[in-house]
Amino acid sequence: QLWTRDSDDSDWKLADTFRPTPLQKDAPSLLRQVDIPFSAKGVRQLKLLASPLDKLPAWHGAAGSKAWLMVDEVVMN
Repeated sequence: QLWTRDSDDSDWKLADTFRPTPLQKDAPSLLRQVDIPFSAKGVRQLKLLASPLDKLPAWHGAAGSKAWLMVDEVVMN
């Protein structure tokens, strides 16, 4: 989720939500770039919320465990 607000005392507004495609059994691990376009007009602050899957699928080697989520870089233009 990408949240924005225009000042310290204003409410956060949800700008966009990204939902990745479900894990596939034989798909390789991968790095993914996610683009979240939004209007930056008047935006002073951003909040990016990301969370891993709660449970890995039954076919996964760590089935039932919470997935890992690793973020290497966040780029804003």
